[in-house]
Amino acid sequence: MAATVLGCDRLIRNLPRRLRLGSVALLCNQASVTGTLRPLPEELVKNGIRLRFILSPQHGFFSEKQANMIESGHEFHPALGIPIYSLYGPMFSPPPELFEDIDYLLVDLQDVGTRVYTYMTTMGLVLEALSGRDVRVIILDRPNPIGTDVVEGNVVEPGYRSFVGRYLLPMRHGLTPGEYALWVAMEKGLDVDIQVITMENWSPDLHHPETGLRWIFPSPNMPSYETALVYPGMVLLEGIVTPNWTGPVIRGKSGPGKGERDGRESRQAGSYPKMDSQS
Repeated sequence: MAATVLGCDRLIRNLPRRLRLGSVALLCNQASVTGTLRPLPEELVKNGIRLRFILSPQHGFFSEKQANMIESGHEFHPALGIPIYSLYGPMFSPPPELFEDIDYLLVDLQDVGTRVYTYMTTMGLVLEALSGRDVRVIILDRPNPIGTDVVEGNVVEPGYRSFVGRYLLPMRHGLTPGEYALWVAMEKGLDVDIQVITMENWSPDLHHPETGLRWIFPSPNMPSYETALVYPGMVLLEGIVTPNWTGPVIRGKSGPGKGERDGRESRQAGSYPKMDSQS
C-alpha cells in the first residue's frame, strides 16, 4: 500500500491562490512536518504564505518542556522571526483580538488518540475563541496513530471537566484531528467555518506502522507508536505505579508489572458515530 499522504502535503501540492493572498496564522509544534520531514512553517512561507504568527500547544513549540506542569512563554521563531504565542502558560485560550487581521487559521497537530493528551483540547479552545469571527479554520488532517475503528474507555462526567477532560469523549476517542474539530464545533454549537484537508491512502483501521510515515515525537515522552498504543490505559496509572509518565522517556514503554501483548488482538469496531471530513 502506498504511504499515507498528509493533509499538509495535499494543501502545499494544490495551494489555493486565496490562501497566498490572505493573512495566515498556524497552530502547530515541531512535529508538524511534511511527509518528507520538512517543518511546516518554513514550507508554508517558502510557498508564498504570509504567516503572521504561530500558536503552540503544551510542551512548547519545540516540545522541550518535559513535565506536565511546566508552562511555556511566548517566543519568536528562530528562522522566520515571527511570534510564537504559547497556549499553555500565559494563556490557554487565545484572545479574539489576536485574530483581528487574520483571514485563515491553519491547524496541524499530531494527536495520539487519547482524550487526556491535551493538543486536541487546545485546538478546541481555539475553535471556541473563533466562534462568530470571520476567520476560516483549515485543519490539515493527520492519522490517529492507534486507528479510529476502536473507541474505548470512560466518558468524563459533566461535573468533572478539566483541561484533560473538557469534551465529553471516551478515553480512546477514535477521531483524527479533523474529525475532532468537526465534532467539537457540532457539540458546542460553534459558529466557525471549518474546512478539513483530508489524507490520501488512509483508512480508519490503519495504525501508524502501516502508514509508511516516520514517527516524530509529538511530545517529549511519546517516543514511539507503542507508547501511544498503551497510553489510553497506562496513563491512568501515572500517579500510582509509574508516578511520572511525563518523566524519562522510557516510562512510556515500561513499568512494574506491565505485560506485553499485541494491542490489536482485541480490537473491535465500536458504535461511536463518526463524521465525514471535507476535502
